[in-house]
Amino acid sequence: MKKIRIVVISFLIILCMSPVFAGSESPFTAVTAELGLGNDNITGGLSRNDDDFRTFGIYANVFWKDYTFFSRFDSFTFKDYGYRYDILTVGAKKNFVFDNLYVVNASLGLQLKGPLGGEFMQNTIHKLFNIALLYLEYEPSQLHFSAEAGVEAYMDKRFSPYIAARTGFDWRAEAGVRLRMDEFSVATLTYSYDVFSRHGLNLSIDADNGFMRTTYTTNFLDRYGYGCTYINPFKPLKGNGNTVGG
Repeated sequence: MKKIRIVVISFLIILCMSPVFAGSESPFTAVTAELGLGNDNITGGLSRNDDDFRTFGIYANVFWKDYTFFSRFDSFTFKDYGYRYDILTVGAKKNFVFDNLYVVNASLGLQLKGPLGGEFMQNTIHKLFNIALLYLEYEPSQLHFSAEAGVEAYMDKRFSPYIAARTGFDWRAEAGVRLRMDEFSVATLTYSYDVFSRHGLNLSIDADNGFMRTTYTTNFLDRYGYGCTYINPFKPLKGNGNTVGG
């Protein structure tokens, strides 16, 4: 378990520090990176906080030209069933623009599911804030590998239809509309269905201010919500156009 935590943390550090090692004459000088932390206690005043299901996550994105290299670590708990598991996903996404109007993001990745240290990280945070500790069995207890593929399509204008689908351990499909509220913010209203049988209308907000990007999603059916804050130290505090989900 300790070795797995070291590998996960080392990988995230390498992703976030990669722009620092890019030389001034290197083709990678355009590389930027962001690190994000997510939690279900970010309710936005619209969702409940059960400290269950997807409880927290750590996310890293590296941007280079039309590519995004991503890493997602999500910790899931299922209190009613008495078990938990973690999912680590690494992969790449490419942005395709057609006729300066239609945008398609296609991604491929690999996933690792099982006991990856989520319980240790969650209870460490709970100790810091004097929150009750949560101990659940990992189910299944062994590690599993899977491939992931995803696609997201929309029109690059103020109001646009939107579709997205993703395979893998946490597969999901959704369709709806995107509304660009201003230069830096996008709201998305979708009807979704996923492997956890969580379906219905969802509202997502993505506010991108360069140095800091925030995302928030809430489900109108079960009022489950999740928020995330990303920090990009290589950009000033202003809009930059990177509206890539974590």
